[in-house]
Amino acid sequence: MSVHIFALRKALGEADDGQSYIETVPRQGYRFTANVREVNANGTELVVERHTLSRVTVEEQEISAEGDGAKVHSALLRGANAPPLLVPASSIETGGLKRASHWRQKRVALIALAVLLGLTGVFAYRWMSNEATPPQTSAEVKSMAVLPFRTLGAGADDEYLGLGLADTLITQFGQTRQLVVRPTSAVRKYAEAEHDPLAIGRALRVEAVLEGSTQKAGERLRVTARLLRVSDGASLWAGKFDEKMTDIFAVQDSISRQVAQALVSNFGAAEQNALARRTTKNVEAYQHYLKGRYFWGRRTTEDLQKAVQYFEQAIQVDPQYARAYSGLADCYLTLSEFNVMPREEAYAKAIAAAEKAISIDPALAEAHTTLAFLHLSRDWDYLNAERKFKQAIELDPNYATACQFYGVYLLAVGQTEAGVAETRRALEIDPLSIQNNSQLGRALYFARRYDEAIAQCLKTLELDSNSAAAHVYLGQAYEQ
Repeated sequence: MSVHIFALRKALGEADDGQSYIETVPRQGYRFTANVREVNANGTELVVERHTLSRVTVEEQEISAEGDGAKVHSALLRGANAPPLLVPASSIETGGLKRASHWRQKRVALIALAVLLGLTGVFAYRWMSNEATPPQTSAEVKSMAVLPFRTLGAGADDEYLGLGLADTLITQFGQTRQLVVRPTSAVRKYAEAEHDPLAIGRALRVEAVLEGSTQKAGERLRVTARLLRVSDGASLWAGKFDEKMTDIFAVQDSISRQVAQALVSNFGAAEQNALARRTTKNVEAYQHYLKGRYFWGRRTTEDLQKAVQYFEQAIQVDPQYARAYSGLADCYLTLSEFNVMPREEAYAKAIAAAEKAISIDPALAEAHTTLAFLHLSRDWDYLNAERKFKQAIELDPNYATACQFYGVYLLAVGQTEAGVAETRRALEIDPLSIQNNSQLGRALYFARRYDEAIAQCLKTLELDSNSAAAHVYLGQAYEQ
């Protein structure tokens, strides 16, 4: 206690008359000696006047001092011009407490002791940490991850909702220029079980994470969300929403708008419009689309076929749903990779779906990327491939797949250093992607930077020892 009193006295200094604000009472303890005055004839309030650099407002609630943070639950540090200390108590007289009754005296003593302990922790913490770096402001946050929302009480038909909501928000945030947002592929693996959001944020190398939960109750949707700063776990924003399922778009718009305001203070009209952008107003079509993306991400033959069915249902409900056509194109490409569908048939259907998506929404980066890949791999049309890749990246700088495929194109045309740079860009957007990590090893190999290629391939194998591509590129680099 004596150490805390010393710290408190040092922080408070002395009054104008040279007297200490804290007086030692022999064999009893300590007493706060600042002048107080009565402001209520009924004796229900106690005002303590003091001339320190800060003032504290204390409510008659739980008050405690805690370790590092020295948190006083019901105390708010205010500026020098803040109102004086208000404490429910008995009537008083200048210079000390008026002894009205025994119970009032005990009550005042307990409150004063709690305040003193709280102030001791606060001032000791501030005194000992004067050189501490100020906490990072929300305006400094430039990178974030949206984690799959936990789906509470979900039935088999609702499992898609948590990941689907995250995917939509990632797409919305990805339209802005001031935030780097991890893609859905980077967070998908965290959908299956509950994880520590701060640990995920550190693994994904972002400054903030958005996490939350969803719960359907009949026709209503309940969503809770909070935005955490990864460096210290501070809550930058939190919100709760209870709406009809038909109002899910309003919930998404509200979350994206409020989170953006918490992260970046100078979002202009263009960024705000980008956050509110969506390609359907039909809730039924949107739910089919979310289910399609959910099953497409599972990457099994059965799930891909389910995804095709859901995207087709979304298109049937809303024939102008551009993202549903783009999802369908992605399914056909993946089915060709799995040798489930003949390549020419799959490519033809993918081209038709991607072109339809672009005809509806020319600003859809993912559809431009699909067409660029098909121009490159099917038609060997390098000019149109380059044009489409650049267009996709211009539309959505956070779309890692566009950067990755553009890197492949640059390597194919002999621009190896540019290919390395573009592949690194894809890896910056999605640092835990095995595909992006192994692709960088390949790019370094083609740039004849063999030692770096070996190091990158070994790093990839640390992430996934079963990566066939990393083993192949590592063997090629060792051979050289």
